[in-house]
Amino acid sequence: MQVLTVHCKSKDDDLGVKQLSPSQSFNFSFRARAWPFGQTLFFCKFSWAGGSGWYDIYSESRDGERCIDDRHFSWNIKQNGPCLNKCENQTSVDCSPWNQN
Repeated sequence: MQVLTVHCKSKDDDLGVKQLSPSQSFNFSFRARAWPFGQTLFFCKFSWAGGSGWYDIYSESRDGERCIDDRHFSWNIKQNGPCLNKCENQTSVDCSPWNQN
């Protein structure tokens, strides 16, 4: 069983470090910044035995129009990058590579 360490934060909020087993999930909610509009950004670092990666897990400019029906984002974290699960208004899983340093 491999533990996944997750550390998510924005410019204004640090959500702390969480350690998750494969059967666990981590959830958080937030309100988008009123001004300047389109600037909300949460990024997370993911670490596991033998590897790590970081990703802008929510970027208002990229994600503002995604999952518009329920505003719920569900990610699966894989060694080669995060995958956004299907939203009600999407037809496929959207996988991305890790951000570069």
